[in-house]
Amino acid sequence: MSYLDLPRLHFSGLFFTGPSTINNITQNYTPSVLLENAQHQYDPNVAGWDPTGVAQWWLEECTVLSAVGSGAAPVDASDAVIGADVETPSPKTPMSDGHDGFYDIAKMVDLDPDQQGRSALFGVRIAVTLPNGAGLQGAMTVPELRQLNGRIPLQIGSWVAVGNWMGTLQDVQWSGDISGSPFLSSLQAVSAQGLAVKLTVDLHQNNPANIFTAGDLFCYGRVLGSIGPAFAGELAQVVPGRCLQTFTKPKALLESAVVHSSPKLVQARERAVAQMATLASTREAVKSNLAALAASTAEATEAAPVVPPPSSPQPWNPAFAVIRKVGSQNFLSIDIGGCILLNWQGTPDNPTSDGTFEVASGISVGVFSLKTKTFVAFANGAITIAPQYQPLASTQKNCTLVKNSCVFTIPLTAGDGDSYKTNPLAIQVTGTTVAQEFASGFWIDVSASSQRLECGAGQPGQSQIMVRQFGNPVVGQTPPVTSNVLLFDWDNLDSDGNPQFSPSTGVGIKIGKTDANGLAGITTTVNVPDLTLPVVRQPLDSQVYYILMRDSNKQPVGDGGPQTPGLSILLWKAFQAPANPTWTDIGAIFGAYARLYPGMKSRLDISDQQTVTGFAPVIHAMMSKEITDPAYMPVTRDLSPSKMNMIVSWLASLTP
Repeated sequence: MSYLDLPRLHFSGLFFTGPSTINNITQNYTPSVLLENAQHQYDPNVAGWDPTGVAQWWLEECTVLSAVGSGAAPVDASDAVIGADVETPSPKTPMSDGHDGFYDIAKMVDLDPDQQGRSALFGVRIAVTLPNGAGLQGAMTVPELRQLNGRIPLQIGSWVAVGNWMGTLQDVQWSGDISGSPFLSSLQAVSAQGLAVKLTVDLHQNNPANIFTAGDLFCYGRVLGSIGPAFAGELAQVVPGRCLQTFTKPKALLESAVVHSSPKLVQARERAVAQMATLASTREAVKSNLAALAASTAEATEAAPVVPPPSSPQPWNPAFAVIRKVGSQNFLSIDIGGCILLNWQGTPDNPTSDGTFEVASGISVGVFSLKTKTFVAFANGAITIAPQYQPLASTQKNCTLVKNSCVFTIPLTAGDGDSYKTNPLAIQVTGTTVAQEFASGFWIDVSASSQRLECGAGQPGQSQIMVRQFGNPVVGQTPPVTSNVLLFDWDNLDSDGNPQFSPSTGVGIKIGKTDANGLAGITTTVNVPDLTLPVVRQPLDSQVYYILMRDSNKQPVGDGGPQTPGLSILLWKAFQAPANPTWTDIGAIFGAYARLYPGMKSRLDISDQQTVTGFAPVIHAMMSKEITDPAYMPVTRDLSPSKMNMIVSWLASLTP
């Protein structure tokens, strides 16, 4: 089962995140780089758009807007779950930990400045609360940002992007009288393995000029959420079903597109998003619209122009789907919440969006017949989004919510037959295909898309890979996957001084055979005893490797196109701690963090020996936590285990 299975609830509202942006630039780790201007203000050209951010992440103003019961029927408003609050720990909604304290606010963390497309959430705890105070609560497994794609064809940061976080609520606690919600009772009955959660996020406002702009506040974005039952034998971050990929006319996938691309585009999160937006903006219809807009702007009045809808449908971002039998009826559940570009108004330099989709009707779901080379729509495959819109008027953000999070349940009829078992699912808009499964039917993805390893540690990385074909697990086989390891190489610069990707043998992977659920183990091995680091990476003590994966048909594995790695590795240099570390050893590390994360320094100055000594028990407690804990220190989780052990031991010596 998954968040697409039944029973399933949908919620929508806002999310907040304010990460520090100083560490978005690799060169900023070098102590000689000036982060402030002559007026002792952080230079946005160097320190980014949020230099004092502290990586907090939470949900806000989220409520359950719809639900689908176990029998695939919509849940009506008489069920108390409709309108229930969906909350996480936040400044406005603290959550008691049951021990006279409160759960920490979740943190959003990048793997590295050289890989910011896998931002992970640590410590998310979600509660669904009925009006009488009853409900459920659980801690989410660590989700990594997946399906990072363009949402609006402009280049102005995270506001134009869309992405997914997916995980499982574990050790779910049910409390109070939930009898007022038959839906929650049915969900509880099938949730012994936990609950699957999907968060689709977009419209994140990263313009600091909006810090006091009511209705579009700095650091707030929109979330479309779904929760369904989890099941044993599934991966928390992978839908155990099918994936309809971005559909373009078939052409060869060039590995050189990665090797020779400029990594400068992915050096900061907003640049990675800009890259996605650039890809979107190259679509012919959008290009023509922007050209028309540019021409009209030259003679524009003060009235902000509205960008007209494209004359032809745009290729969509990927969509997830599952087909399940309920009684004697088969149902297709399909999620298009992250697929479609948004309407936007204004100018490219000053755009706005209400969150509505550029396509809201004329959508048809069906199969592409491999035999006849034609699209065959399902009898009930027509989708209209507009009835699902619900406006949100908020001081934090005015936007349009989507009551079903754009997840649609389609009854399959006898007339539809069973062609979906051996043919790709597809989506058309007014007769044009916008998304379609690979012709092979393969959907392959990994349980974790990033890992942290250390030279000389002797512990390989462990993860899993799922292989499905037309929705069915591929059993007892070595996954049809080849891999290519690339180093984000600061010793190999282009003529503009940008690092390039170079083939590498520093790390490698070995894949076993699939089990009954189509899952196989992946072992990541370190093939070097130590690293010789380029100057710019020496302060970070590490290198970043991208592992590109392809299936037997040369199609990318996982959520990316030819430029997105299936697995990213942060590999630390080997480190031998001194026998008796002193403040000189510890202070050099703490001082670097205080410089890079001034938002934390204002709360606890770890660059000051006296402060560290006085707060040694507190710091020791935080640095001794599991890496998945939201209170773990350092928040960025970019300190090698060997150095962590040295610091923890030193702090312990100061702690009574």
